[in-house]
Amino acid sequence: MAIRPPAGLPTMSKRAKRVVIALASLAVLAILWFQFVGVYVDWLWFGEVGYREVFTTQAVSRIGLFLVAGVGGGGLLLLALVLAYRSRPVFVPSNEVDPLAPYRTVVTSRPKLFALGISGVIGLIFGLSAQADWTTVQLWLHGVDFGTVDPQFGNDVGFYVFTLPMIEMVLGWLFVIVAVCFIAIAVVQYLFGGIRFSGPGRKITSQATLQLSLLVAAFVLLKAVGYWYDRYDLLFSNRGGTFTGASYTDINAVLPAKIILMCIAAICAVGFVVGAFTRSIKLPAIALGLLVLSSVLIGGVWPLVLQQVVVNPNGINREPEFIARNIDATRTAYGIRDDQIHYVDYPGQLAGNPRDIISDQDTLPNARLLDPNVLSPTFTQQQQLHNFYGFPDQLAMDRYTVKGKVRDYVVAVRELNADGLNDAQKNWINEHMVFTHGDGFVAAPANTVVNGYPDYTISDLSQKGDIPVAQPRTYYGQLTTDYAIVGAEGGVAREYDTDTSRYTYTGAGGVPVGNLFQRAVFATEYGEANFLFSSEINANSKILYNRDPIERVNKAAPFLTTDTKAYPAVVDGRIVWIVDAYTTAANYPYAQAVTLSDATNNSLAARGAAGQANTQVSYIRNSVKATVDAYDGTVTLYENDPTDPVLKAWEGVFPGLVKPHDSIPKDLQAHFRYPQDLFEVQRSLLVRYHVDDPVDFFQSSGFWKVPNDPTVSDAVQAPQPPYYLQVKLPGGEAPKFELTSVLTGYQREFMSAYVAASSDPSNYGQLTVLRLPTATQTPGPTQVQQLFRTTQEVSSLVTLSTQQGGSRVIFGNLLTLPVNDGLLYVEPFYIQGQSSSTSYPQLNRVLVWYAGRVGVGTTLAQALTQAAQNAPVPVTDGSGTPLPTSGATVSGQATTTTAPPPADQKAALADMDAAASELDAAKASNDLGKIGAASQKLEDAVNQYLKLVGKTTPTGSTAKSPAPTSGG
Repeated sequence: MAIRPPAGLPTMSKRAKRVVIALASLAVLAILWFQFVGVYVDWLWFGEVGYREVFTTQAVSRIGLFLVAGVGGGGLLLLALVLAYRSRPVFVPSNEVDPLAPYRTVVTSRPKLFALGISGVIGLIFGLSAQADWTTVQLWLHGVDFGTVDPQFGNDVGFYVFTLPMIEMVLGWLFVIVAVCFIAIAVVQYLFGGIRFSGPGRKITSQATLQLSLLVAAFVLLKAVGYWYDRYDLLFSNRGGTFTGASYTDINAVLPAKIILMCIAAICAVGFVVGAFTRSIKLPAIALGLLVLSSVLIGGVWPLVLQQVVVNPNGINREPEFIARNIDATRTAYGIRDDQIHYVDYPGQLAGNPRDIISDQDTLPNARLLDPNVLSPTFTQQQQLHNFYGFPDQLAMDRYTVKGKVRDYVVAVRELNADGLNDAQKNWINEHMVFTHGDGFVAAPANTVVNGYPDYTISDLSQKGDIPVAQPRTYYGQLTTDYAIVGAEGGVAREYDTDTSRYTYTGAGGVPVGNLFQRAVFATEYGEANFLFSSEINANSKILYNRDPIERVNKAAPFLTTDTKAYPAVVDGRIVWIVDAYTTAANYPYAQAVTLSDATNNSLAARGAAGQANTQVSYIRNSVKATVDAYDGTVTLYENDPTDPVLKAWEGVFPGLVKPHDSIPKDLQAHFRYPQDLFEVQRSLLVRYHVDDPVDFFQSSGFWKVPNDPTVSDAVQAPQPPYYLQVKLPGGEAPKFELTSVLTGYQREFMSAYVAASSDPSNYGQLTVLRLPTATQTPGPTQVQQLFRTTQEVSSLVTLSTQQGGSRVIFGNLLTLPVNDGLLYVEPFYIQGQSSSTSYPQLNRVLVWYAGRVGVGTTLAQALTQAAQNAPVPVTDGSGTPLPTSGATVSGQATTTTAPPPADQKAALADMDAAASELDAAKASNDLGKIGAASQKLEDAVNQYLKLVGKTTPTGSTAKSPAPTSGG
């Protein structure tokens, strides 16, 4: 039978080969083009903002590291492969068919290609991985001393922040390179028979033994060096549980163990070297076993036994010395030392008559009624002007001197919001060439309302109010995230400015995009072919991109951590965004480690506000204040803390990048605020680190806590955010702009402290802590909020709004102000309709708590007047039992009626009829505020009538007003 010969493998024609080569070349060129575009666009942007040295320094650092790690790692691997290949056995004794023979044949046919190819790939991986550590190398090269030494080894803190990370990085890479070389030699020797698992004779050749033993010796020697530097890592240990830093066990067990293991590792390294030259595997094996056994017993078991047997039962006697180190280092690292905080023992009890506050001109003018976290819809509806403008979800607080008086203002910029364009307006030209900028600065006094709404000081496009703005157009902002193409040809303006005028951008911002090459670059960057084909792009065209202020600062100064909240300010007639920036470090010895995302978490973040990254730090400083011009995008960095060693190191990396502190304009400095994220980090630590005694710290005695925000829904359990307020602190001559927060007792709801950070230029950054006595019980935010919610007038409004279903109530920020040795709580109460998308919050009531009294009114003065007339209100514990509060005695419930009682039943009936008529009229007007007040008035009239006829309600109960009718 004939057998068809086997068919040969298909061959590729020359034409097909050319096609494949061409396609592969095009793919490579496309990859290179996209990589080039990304780098070139960044190059252009850094040139626009004048920070090109940042780009070049980063590029040179990354390329240098790439070359060092890539060439070094790849070269060592190539050397290992060459040595292993050259020392391969010539003959491999075997009684069986060798399955590795085909692979040996392939490798021996092209040994240089395999060696260079494998080394090149590994070197590329090494280089790409190492270049990301450019910051570690630069800080090591430019590090400075802190002037503070650690209490254990006596090294300057700068060694731990700048030098130790570099040493550990180098050791880590050497470990990896030695391990890769070991694996490579083992594979080559196995492939060529230098290492066998079967067959007669010796299973490993002397050359393989020499090479592998020397590599293991190098690895173990590196481990010995690592043990030496591991001692310093003990100062960042978390073994103590409640504190960061070397604990009793670390110092008395782990530290000696590291030294012993270092000596054993060095001896083992010598053993491996001797074994390598004696061609013996026994001595290296014994040395390796000794190292492993000693690591387990000395490095693991002994510290565990000491911790369980000695420390855990006697921690109160063993740990205080190390806790004291942690307290001192933490206070220094986070700027909360005793010499940086002004502690004041505050009575927390009213001094004087409650009525005195009504005429207190230091308090009434400074209690803000506008909540910047609530009023964005109000600003949007009243000041948006056009659908393509908008305001951020959270407005900002600042202060301005108007007519010689400093006042708090809720401020915002009317920004371009491309998401607000309707379908008819959405096309590429409109989105990127016509609607290019926002227009105007909006400010309203925080303590003034007109018919429940803000009383805007400056709002219209003319910008000629009490805060004049010379250039209101905003091309850079928080909502302005997409790119814009500006610049007209022949004097023809295209950008929308007003309903009757067009505008052409004249600022310094932007990158030219007029020629074909740059069009192609940005067409690739944004995936938009219109860059190439649009005739609207001309020789004068520029593209504005990276327009978010925080993004611009992050990109211009990548070594800084920015605050999550930028805010606008009018400085010398121009709108600028002010961005707080921090220098941080993760290796401050004995300082408590903090995760930024956890420390800055609050109810605003829980409701969707931007939060910090999940980064752990042990040192932080607000070293830089950055500004971004809203018109031309200019980024300027100013020193805020010239003494910061981390900033000094970065100034060595980027000389001249940050301007000196004394160059800050006075008008700009007047708008600096103490940054909220830093304050929250410090606040999260102060709850524990105000305790001086290490024994009390160990016992958690005297700790405080940050209370949850009681004004949000029950579904949101998150800390109360701090608030910017004009506050007159004890001993102060006048109110100052402060960032404030309250602290309650540990696992208690009563007040323990009041914290304020000054933003005033004369004492910027001064922290003041008012410590309330533990013998008295001043209610905290949760308890005061409960009193507000159960006040009859407020509960009636809430119930009425719920029953109607067309409105919702919003409790604004619960503010706390120290007044007359006591505390004043103020809370705005808003009502917002839900019947349409155009509804917005309107101030309906002002709630106050003062000297144990609750007051409700349509104005702050009215609420304080009512509170002064009312009796103190009891605060109850969790079981409902009344508890005495500071500054007040429990004498009954608050009343909300201030009118004199009727003389007889006939007069009471007349009051009831009048109140019923007033309620009907209020229902007809659909004004919830009037309905609530009328309902309260009718309820009071009914109660007075029942008292006169001897039918008073039982103690503690409340007479119910008639249920509202439909439409009421």
